[in-house]
Amino acid sequence: RLYFETPYRRQFHGDWPEPATVIVHNNYIVGVEAKAYRFKEHLMWALDTDGYYSSPDARYLQVGMPKSLSPAKEDEALKNAFVLALMSNRILILPRIHCKHRGVMCGPGCKPMRQDPHQLCNVLPAVSIRKLDKSGIPYRESVFRQNPLVPSSIRTTDSPVSPDDKVFHLVGGDNGKAPRGTIGVRPASKHGPTKAELEEWFGDEPVVRVFSTYG
Repeated sequence: RLYFETPYRRQFHGDWPEPATVIVHNNYIVGVEAKAYRFKEHLMWALDTDGYYSSPDARYLQVGMPKSLSPAKEDEALKNAFVLALMSNRILILPRIHCKHRGVMCGPGCKPMRQDPHQLCNVLPAVSIRKLDKSGIPYRESVFRQNPLVPSSIRTTDSPVSPDDKVFHLVGGDNGKAPRGTIGVRPASKHGPTKAELEEWFGDEPVVRVFSTYG
């Protein structure tokens, strides 16, 4: 508990690192699935079952969570991200959500918002990992690309994303114009993109990023 909860609640690998740490006790969190997920977010998981990390053929989707989104909009964006991943036959790399939106669910150990008003948390306050595992929908932790077992073609080092990634923005609805540095694409239907459109836009890129899946 000391490692994960002090000096603040550690959400990801690299949060207030302590080089002297050699063993941690993964407790004060409910469920085996949630414990495994927390290990993964801290790069403390090395099981490569069925090529979980090392598959050379898997294709992935990463999505952003703009800080302007409310909790309800973040939840909707997350649902849309899963739909988009399934439609494009890609594995969703879970995004990071904003701690300030989740209140007490983030826990008293979170860094005070006055110090970091845009602090990011993992999805545990918003998603039941147990239910997600039972659904069979494939996903990966947010720091997945930093794991040393991941193929070099998609691996990153100090960040969950790469500056070389193609970043798409789905124009229309509440999404507005494409932000600088993104590729704006507009679905033909107001109800969202089709599978054929996604295949055309994303191609065979190992990792595709979408600026936001809200709207």
